[in-house]
Amino acid sequence: MPHPRIFYSMLVLLLGLSYQSAWGIEEGRFINVGKDGLYLHLPTTISAEEALSLLDEFQPSEREVYTLGVSKEALWVYLDLSQRERGCYYLSQLEPRMTSYKVFEVEGGTPHEVLHTGMSLPFRSRHMNISPMVYKLPTNSEGIYLLRFESKNNRTIPIYLADNVGLTDYVDKQSFINGLYFGLLIIMILYNSFIYISVRDINYLIYIIFLMSMILLMGYMTGVLQQYIFADCIYLKTYGSAIYPQLSGIIVALFIMRLLKTRTDAPVIHRLLIMTAGFYALSFLLGHFTESKIGYIFTHGANVFGSIVVFIAAIRTFFRGSITGRYVLMGWLFLAVGVILYTLTENGLMDYHYMVSLHYVQMGSAFEVLFFSFALSDRINRYKEERVKAEMERQQLLLEASRRERETTQRLADMESKALRAQMNPHFVFNALEAIRYYIQHNEPQQAETYLTKFARLIRMYLDTSKERYLTLRKEIELLTLYTELEHMRFEDKFKVEWNIAEDLDLDETHIPSMIIQPLVENAINHGLLDRMDDQGLLYVGFRDIDGDLVVVVADNGVGLGATEGKRNDEHTSLGRTLIRDRIHTLQQTGLGEVTKDYAEWEPENQEYPGTKVTLVFKGFRDE
Repeated sequence: MPHPRIFYSMLVLLLGLSYQSAWGIEEGRFINVGKDGLYLHLPTTISAEEALSLLDEFQPSEREVYTLGVSKEALWVYLDLSQRERGCYYLSQLEPRMTSYKVFEVEGGTPHEVLHTGMSLPFRSRHMNISPMVYKLPTNSEGIYLLRFESKNNRTIPIYLADNVGLTDYVDKQSFINGLYFGLLIIMILYNSFIYISVRDINYLIYIIFLMSMILLMGYMTGVLQQYIFADCIYLKTYGSAIYPQLSGIIVALFIMRLLKTRTDAPVIHRLLIMTAGFYALSFLLGHFTESKIGYIFTHGANVFGSIVVFIAAIRTFFRGSITGRYVLMGWLFLAVGVILYTLTENGLMDYHYMVSLHYVQMGSAFEVLFFSFALSDRINRYKEERVKAEMERQQLLLEASRRERETTQRLADMESKALRAQMNPHFVFNALEAIRYYIQHNEPQQAETYLTKFARLIRMYLDTSKERYLTLRKEIELLTLYTELEHMRFEDKFKVEWNIAEDLDLDETHIPSMIIQPLVENAINHGLLDRMDDQGLLYVGFRDIDGDLVVVVADNGVGLGATEGKRNDEHTSLGRTLIRDRIHTLQQTGLGEVTKDYAEWEPENQEYPGTKVTLVFKGFRDE
């Protein structure tokens, strides 16, 4: 995993080679392993009787631990337990590919096989940082034993020999330390799980997975997994060294990416961490499918590379004033101290015991876990502060939007009031009353009644729709029809009205803003058609659908834009034009819809009466 194992990994790679050259054993020789045992490095075909015949040269040694280099021969171990107290004896063997061993009891100078069993993995290898496993020898007799270890790749192994009295204190101490360490990790998992359930933050989930990977890794290194959890799982026992360190390394790389936000804040470091995870993945594959140590080399290389990357990332974040970076750096340093102490004891530079040196790594890892938790907590607190700040800004924006909406609503109300005043043109009302009086004076009661009825109906519709922001197309056409009929009657058929309403339009489902089209119709009549002297005026009003948009055309064949521009200076005309412009602008500004307006000559080839054509396009009002 990308932890600070720089010194450890470099020493392992260098010293591993020196072990092979300095401690290679010649064929046919034996080496003392303790007061009561020795190694016999012999060809694989040697029998128990032949191995027993070489015992004349045995000279007990005071050493209880002896580390050997790699040999391609078989391994026999001789144990003389006759001088020890009755009890249970333990062996800790260290070759990860060892498959089984046989026990021969020597009685009367003749060896008899009493046990042949498979071996649980892993076995401690000080070259490969793999945990110890102890095995009991027969307990009901005192005598001499021969052990033959069978290896998948015929490699020899170092062995530690101790009786139950000398081992008990270490086992109890190891169990106590393991209990503290794994208890801490389990508590951290439960605590952060509750937090994750509450806040649903992915960083906590990744941290929980990181803690689980640490349990697997340290459980493998201390032998807890093999003894109590995966005792019957041959695959995990056999390939554990190619699973747990690599899995933990990949997860920690992902955790550091999330914790320090390297994707956005440090893209180069982010890519380097991805490369680190790739190294671990490659190490995983090599450890499964090759018999060489190349997988372990890749693992150590990933340790060194990943440690440097994490260190640079933490230093970079630290000098940018981040408390998160400070915690990551502190966790890194504590683990580094633990790993350095572990490396020194593993290589004889400090007092060594196979169950004590691993405590340094556990203590360093425990502090690393705690400081990473502090870093995550700081990261989440800063995230919460940013989220609170963002929420405050959002609320401020909502208040500002609400204020603008109120202002817009008021503006719309003001413009609707102005639109009503524009539609209720005092000139139009006065002229309508004059028309009614004219019909009465000239004894035309039928005309007067028709005119008065339509006029009253138009006024009522104006008042009823004055508070409506949108009208259906049917109601808008009804208003325009009443208005043009009154004007047509008042001017005694001086112009004609042509309606063109597309059949595919749904008049009840199509909506348009109110009080926009009527001022255009009024201008077309009063400033276009009334100036025409031949009584051939034509008012055209059309509605059609083009690509989902409502297109309205108001046209007249009057004197045209140029001739009427100078005459459109009375207060009501100016109010009507300003009203249309402001209303269109407000609708578009508030996102209520989009309206475009275009002026053009209707018949530009007719120089005397080119006319005027106004095109309105309404977008987004179909189903208001």
